[in-house]
Amino acid sequence: MDGNREFEAPTQIQRSGYQIVDDFVTYAKAFDRKHLKATQALPSDEDLREFSLTFHRFLSELGGAVRELTGFRRTHLKEYALELASPFLNRSDMLSRALLKPHGYAGDYRLMEMVYDLEKIAGRDPYKTGFVNAMDFAFINASTIKGINGRRHALANAISKSYAEKSDTIVIVDIACGGARYIRDLVDLGVDAKHIEYYGLDQDAAAVNFARDALTRLGIKNTVHCTKITSLFDAFKDVKADYFISLGLFDYLDEATAKALIDFGKGILTENGEIFLTNQHPDDPTIFGQDWFTDWRLITRTEEDLHELFGDGFTVRTDFDKDMGFVMVFAEKEAIDAPVGEAAHVPA
Repeated sequence: MDGNREFEAPTQIQRSGYQIVDDFVTYAKAFDRKHLKATQALPSDEDLREFSLTFHRFLSELGGAVRELTGFRRTHLKEYALELASPFLNRSDMLSRALLKPHGYAGDYRLMEMVYDLEKIAGRDPYKTGFVNAMDFAFINASTIKGINGRRHALANAISKSYAEKSDTIVIVDIACGGARYIRDLVDLGVDAKHIEYYGLDQDAAAVNFARDALTRLGIKNTVHCTKITSLFDAFKDVKADYFISLGLFDYLDEATAKALIDFGKGILTENGEIFLTNQHPDDPTIFGQDWFTDWRLITRTEEDLHELFGDGFTVRTDFDKDMGFVMVFAEKEAIDAPVGEAAHVPA
């Protein structure tokens, strides 16, 4: 009997999981029908809020049921959820892109640009159906996505404030830069493009091309390398930076590599230079849906974990809001350190 335990009838928790999926799919179908019959594509504010709450409650409740299951029962519930719910969820351009990974990974620069562009118009696109507008609205209100936009604004605001205080050229090194949107934001915040000297690195050639073109159009002096982080020293050995930033990389790095990257950044910073990085927190409520419905898995870290990555010579401040999903780390260099070459090895 024990050997066949996983093939017995569904448990009450498992049945509850199926019901959670069924209820959401029934709601999604009804919402879709209602707005396809409507004379205009834009749902009301009330409908958008209701859909977003229902969507996130679905993920939360399903995640709660899944945590109580193991083995075959957990696998079967996932298959059931994917079969029934995914056809609705993947009508979102963002969710489908994260799942399909056309650039080989979920958070590619195109997805980030879509997220940034959607921030202020989610649910308000007259060229999308009511259901897709509602999915956009629910997506942009997920904690992870709020965090992606929040960290972008926090970085741009911090650098622009510093620039306003000294009104001098600022040198920025950006690892896993994607489309460098937050650097372009600086110009919107009043930073003179001629006073920005930018060095970026990304292993996605398409992202590098996009970043180069976008920054050049704004008149920002830029050198953007297409290479892996193992080539950091060769790419930036002659640079002294005011800011060393990495907003979407540490979630993929093991502890040794993360520490080595911070040590490298410390070595190329000017005195009183700053490191700014982010990492998904294990309490981010979006993690379950991100995992199950887009196969997007990240290495999460607490504020304490991130403090431990920094050695001596930094004043480290962390900021975490559960509603934003990410820990933001601001670290100011306090002392003159060893030459760059002594801190330049990043594990392969």
